[in-house]
Amino acid sequence: MNVHMPERLRSRRSGTRMRQVLMTAFQPDWRLPARLPAMLHAAGCEVTAFAPLNSHARRSGYVRRYMAAPSDTNEYFDALRLHLESDADRYTWVLPATDADVRGLYARRHEAWAAEVFPANAASPDANAVVSKLHFAKLLDRLGVATPRSRAVRSVEEAQAAALEIGFPVILKPSEGWAGSGTMRADNVAGVARAFTRATGQGEVIVQRFHTGRVGSAMAVYCGGYLNGWVTAYKLLTFPGPYSPSCYRVFRPLPAIEPPLRAIGKTLGLHGVMGFDFIEEAETGAITFLELNPRPGAIAYTFAATGVSPEEMLGGLIGHAAPAVAPQPAVDISLPLFPQDLVRGIQQSDWLSLISFVTAPREWRDVPWREPRLLAAELRTLFWHARDRLLR
Repeated sequence: MNVHMPERLRSRRSGTRMRQVLMTAFQPDWRLPARLPAMLHAAGCEVTAFAPLNSHARRSGYVRRYMAAPSDTNEYFDALRLHLESDADRYTWVLPATDADVRGLYARRHEAWAAEVFPANAASPDANAVVSKLHFAKLLDRLGVATPRSRAVRSVEEAQAAALEIGFPVILKPSEGWAGSGTMRADNVAGVARAFTRATGQGEVIVQRFHTGRVGSAMAVYCGGYLNGWVTAYKLLTFPGPYSPSCYRVFRPLPAIEPPLRAIGKTLGLHGVMGFDFIEEAETGAITFLELNPRPGAIAYTFAATGVSPEEMLGGLIGHAAPAVAPQPAVDISLPLFPQDLVRGIQQSDWLSLISFVTAPREWRDVPWREPRLLAAELRTLFWHARDRLLR
């Protein structure tokens, strides 16, 4: 099997002392990088954050060293290149924590330093499937993995023609969007025009057949193309819209997802923590893959609620143990995300949900109690949402 594993990582996999992780976070408004260091710390890692000064990553209580990075795109990746060229031996793993980091590395994949930390085999002819929803769908078709019919379009007319060919209802979304931004369902030709207006402005637009069923996410850990562990969860509630990230999830093992996860990882030479969105078909229970998110999602810092230890899940990736698929939780485990579900409760006046959270300590499992700066920032967020809701 032709798998991708950087030479530096191959040479250090047997070591036990090299547990340094460099987390890069170019998008300062992303909250996720502030939550990942706690998970990495629990796995036995020390985290260096490379991010702009105004990044949420600064609020984490588990960042050992913070490197202030430029906010300009070219300057950011130039600075990252210089740091890795001079200090690469420090790190067991370089973790791109935002979509912009992955896309920037892909744009520079012909440079040796970027190819080495890109979370897939940068030399693969399928590498564009890591950053393109359309090419990922084409890859799934080639692998025989179920995925909705999709077309890429650049005009309203093309979108309407694609929808008529695919069949209504359809979903329109930006080819390079994230977190559900610009995503909208259309049930007729007029709806396609409205949805296209919302999705355009971010490049190519994807028209995709709408499937009914339970929407879920999978976190998969790969080591040089090998599947090292996975966890699946249903999106019980989303916010602020129906195609937004989940704010309340139910973890449930879905063994049927493992074979396609293995095939995708082998083909792309994936390396790191990836997210996948899928639908469990309402009538058949079949798994249909929607998207690949080539960096950790919220499921990555919440999976410990299932009882699976971060060290066990990430062991092969960071050199603690030989790669082996980590065990799955035996029962369903529900988890409200903090502060996302409280924000939803405030904005939607879901008082029962808010009361349940306040009165049930079990609901507090995602609260970062041991990170006062991060907790204070999240409480400020809740305060402003509550204030805005009361002043309406």
